[in-house]
Amino acid sequence: MKRPLVDNADYAVWKIMFEKYFVKLNSENLTIVSHCLGTIFILKYLVENGFKTNIKQLHLVAPIVSNDFQPVDDVENTGTFTFDISKISEVKKYVDDLHIWHSTDDTMCIYKNAEYIKQEIPESTLHTFSDRGHFLQSTFWELFDVLRK
Repeated sequence: MKRPLVDNADYAVWKIMFEKYFVKLNSENLTIVSHCLGTIFILKYLVENGFKTNIKQLHLVAPIVSNDFQPVDDVENTGTFTFDISKISEVKKYVDDLHIWHSTDDTMCIYKNAEYIKQEIPESTLHTFSDRGHFLQSTFWELFDVLRK
């Protein structure tokens, strides 16, 4: 799904677009890969709405879950994507295999976001890097390797 309103992102608009894709999703082997603001979108969506079927794999790349984990002077803001993160463990009801991909040198979405998810969903797999920044590289072989399994 291409992100609607990239420059002025709004959760309600993203939700409408996401739900339009439901009929096209393979419910047996569904894998979702989300990045940055897409990670807070899917987490909020699952916490607040549930999901009709289990997601085989959910990959959160450079996740953000709360402004609380971001630097005070951060220009990024979760805005309408903000949700009650104390309920984040509910996500595991809908996901068979959760992977968190984060780099400690990411200055856009701070690594504390990934640590929080791992703390709240201990059965998730945290893949930590030190030199990937915000994962804007053209290739991501480690992710592809997990997707192929």
